[in-house]
Amino acid sequence: MNSKKALQNAFWVCLLAAVSLAPQGNAEESVRVRCPYANKPNSDKPSNKPDSKCPSCATRRSSDEEKAAIRAERQTEAKNCKKAARQGLLPKCFSYRETGYKSSSMHSINDVFIKDKSLDIENGASFTIRDWDASTITTWMKGAPVRITPNHSWTNSYEYCLTNQVTGTSVQATLTRGPYELSPYNRRVAQLNTTTGELVLDNGEYYVIGDSGTERDIFCKWQDKDLIIIGDNDSWFSFGYKNILINIATDNWVTASRIQ
Repeated sequence: MNSKKALQNAFWVCLLAAVSLAPQGNAEESVRVRCPYANKPNSDKPSNKPDSKCPSCATRRSSDEEKAAIRAERQTEAKNCKKAARQGLLPKCFSYRETGYKSSSMHSINDVFIKDKSLDIENGASFTIRDWDASTITTWMKGAPVRITPNHSWTNSYEYCLTNQVTGTSVQATLTRGPYELSPYNRRVAQLNTTTGELVLDNGEYYVIGDSGTERDIFCKWQDKDLIIIGDNDSWFSFGYKNILINIATDNWVTASRIQ
């Protein structure tokens, strides 16, 4: 009887010792979210599977069919822009905006996962790289500046292109996980007006959203405190909307021009 009790005591002592010696990790890094409202810890290993979504954001996300329709609409708008440019006209769905303000659209590589074909940027947001481009990121180093632009190829589901500003090489990628909840590099919506297409971020940057029908329909689902990643619009037909704003909660993006 005594030996059995001694074994039990030894078991609990070992268990408590193991728990106390286990790495605790940074509280910020233990919460990697897909949206700013879902405060649930997720696996540290990059994955193609989307993280758990809170009910609020799940209802605001577009289905695969809706995303395909948006891509088709953008492709049609791009064709119309090219046709109008050849005729020396600007399409009515766009207004030209050109300002001298530059946005905080430059990012840096926080980590590269060769085996998982993915990388994280400074706020912890994770991008999965297209298989064909996997060998390219083997030469990408931590801390290198990187720009995020739309993927203008309509033949696959990779929405973005990441361009390393040191090597000059680019890869197609898709955003698979949101940033760390408490990252100091996060930007959130402070104010927005879905009627006029105006948006102010928590760092004071003020943007006007592209005024095509597709852009405004997407923007109507955005809300205060949504988490935003700023990218660049490198389209030949940007018409002054030189940025893209990626909304983590709704998992989509719009073109924009920074006004101040």
